[in-house]
Formats: sequence, C-alpha cells, structure tokens
Amino acid sequence: MQSALARELRRFFSRALVATFLVHHVALSHHPSPARVGRMLAPLHAVAYAVRKLPLLLIAYLLGWTTRSEPDARQDPLWTQFVREMLRFAFRTFSLKAFRLALRVGGVGVRTLMGLDRYLKRVTCAGVPCTFVCLDSTVEPQDANLLVYFHGGGYCCGYNEMYMGSFYKICSEMNLAQNRCSAPFGILTVEYALSPEARFPTALNQALEVYKWCLFHCSRAIFLGGDSAGGNLAISCSLKALEESLRKPDGLVLISPWTDLTPEAVPDSEKYTRDYVLKSTIRLFADAYLGHLEKKMYDEKNDEGTYLDVKKYNATHPLVSVSRASTESLQALPAPLIIVGQGEVLYPQIVAFHKKIKGRSRLMVLKNGIHISAVCYPVLDDGTIGAKAIVEYLSERCVSD
Repeated sequence: MQSALARELRRFFSRALVATFLVHHVALSHHPSPARVGRMLAPLHAVAYAVRKLPLLLIAYLLGWTTRSEPDARQDPLWTQFVREMLRFAFRTFSLKAFRLALRVGGVGVRTLMGLDRYLKRVTCAGVPCTFVCLDSTVEPQDANLLVYFHGGGYCCGYNEMYMGSFYKICSEMNLAQNRCSAPFGILTVEYALSPEARFPTALNQALEVYKWCLFHCSRAIFLGGDSAGGNLAISCSLKALEESLRKPDGLVLISPWTDLTPEAVPDSEKYTRDYVLKSTIRLFADAYLGHLEKKMYDEKNDEGTYLDVKKYNATHPLVSVSRASTESLQALPAPLIIVGQGEVLYPQIVAFHKKIKGRSRLMVLKNGIHISAVCYPVLDDGTIGAKAIVEYLSERCVSD
C-alpha cells in the first residue's frame, strides 16, 4: 500500500513539475516580446490556483474520497483529479484568448518534451492550413492511408497540433500493425477557422474542401475523425459529402463527439461531477458557433473586431446537431468507432446517437474516462487505451500495397 502510494505521488509531482516548467518556459519563448508579460498572467493565475488546490486534492486522495456518484466506484488517480480540476478552473476563469493560449502552450509543451517536431510536415490543402503527422519523413499525404482529424474545443478554441502525443502513439502503433496493412499511415490534422470569428458553416466548408482535396489526391483509405466539436465536424462533413454524391470516408473515428448542440441535450453538470466541462460553457460555445453572440459576451473589453449577432442558423439544423439528421442519412455513413467516458457530461447524447444508428458503431465506454481523455496521451492513461482502439479500427480498414 505504501509503495503504491509513493509511486502515485512521485508520478504526480514529477508531472506537475514538468507541466509548470513548460507553462513558464514555452509561453515566454513562443510569443512576441511586447505581449509576453500580459500573456503570462493567465498561466501564472493557473499555477497559483494549483498551489491552493493541491493540498485539498492530496488530503482527499489520502482519505479515499471520490467525486463520483457511484458509491462503489474506484477512486481516480491523483493526477487525473488534478487535470480535471485545472480544466474546470480554466473553463470558469479564463477569457477565450487566454484559454486558446493555454491549449497551445500545452500542445507545444508535449510536442517539445517528446521531441516530435521531426514527425511534422505543415502543408496547405485546398487553402486550409494542415499538419501531416507521419513517422516516415519521406511519405507525403498522397501516399498514405490517411486519418483526416478535426480537433475539439467547442469550435471556439484548440488547434490542430494539440494532440501530438496521441497522434505519435497512434502512428507508432500503426507501424507495429504492418502485418495487417503494409502501406504507410499518416494523420492530416486540420486547422479550421474558429468561432466566434468564423461562424457556421465556415468550419464545415473548410472541412469539406480538405476532404475533397484528399479524394482527388489520395489513392488509399481516407478516414475522418475528431474529438468533441471535431467529432461533430467529422460527421457533418461526411453527411455533406453524401449530399454532394462524393465517396464516403472509409471510416469514422469519434472521440467524445458533440452530436447535439441544443441546450436541452446537455444534462446539468452537477450530475456529472467527474467531468470538467460545464453546461454553461457548452451553451456559450454553441451560441458562438451559430453566430448568436455579441462581441462583448465572449472576450476582453479591449479586443478589437466585429462579430455578427445574426440568428441565421438554428441548433436543430442537421449539419449542426448531427444526431438530428435522418436515420437513413446516418446509417448511410460508415460504421464509426465511438469512444466516450462514462463520467462525461456528453455521455447521454453520445449513447443516444449510438442507438439512433441502430448500434452500427463500435462503442467503447471508458469507465474512468472524462471528456476526450482517450486522446490525452501521455497526460492521462486513457490515451493509451484510446490509441490502441483507434489502431485496431483503422488497421482493419486500411488499403495495403
């Protein structure tokens, strides 16, 4: 018991120390000097919160307390609890600009720490900036079995390289699966325009153009995938492709997909206390994506720019809330892989989506999972489980030489 506790504490503090160093160092080194001091306020605020929160989490962990509603549930690892608390803090406290910065710093930190820059190739597909991830630097996107990936972030934050740890893990595991698929594999991750600067259907149009580019240039399997809002985008892009009589993707990889943007589709956050995503945040992101927000409601007072407040689109639109598309349209899509955490606030709507397509999807429920934990390698252990499930799904459908 003592040795297990000691290992858990050593693991936690080593990760916390590295994370704190990266926030301090990377934020200063990757941004123009005039804005460095101001941009450091949000990370320092987060560090101060962590210092205050850590003793309470440590005491709760030592006493065996759990935030889960199930009385017989196993307690989360200390690191998972810490990550969840920090993300909750970010959603409650940060402005959109600061949260975007925090996600970018985290992505750059993981990429730098793991030495993954050599596996990246930045390309432009149909005018949309993308990053091609492949362990073989001689391979181009046109030559590989391709997973076109759309990042999450509520359509309002995140960027296409923030899951580099998971992308590397997936590519590594795909290399080991060469006995099933001898052709090279790569991930094309898309930097689509964010809301509220660009509202629906801008991101969808960009996703579709990238998919058309892949259909024209790539001769092997093409998969679409994404997490949270990116999962929604992968489904809506597939539906739009079918509307235009394009070839459907060879598979769909959906990580905690946000399938219904209507307010009534999200339960109260209090019922899902293990998750860091708040119902109020989901509503704000949905309104921003649909163009229902005024500028003053989303960011700092001195932020310049003009953003539309035109309620042109409704959240029930089938390309916005994909779970509201017709059953016939959804069943025409390839059978997807869906990975969801049992403790996340989107769990009910994801299960409902799975049932609507008559259980054709391969549904994996992570009992200890929170929102998008399946693509959080190496930060969370679920990232390893998620990567293996994705590789198994993809390797069954890849085109060999």
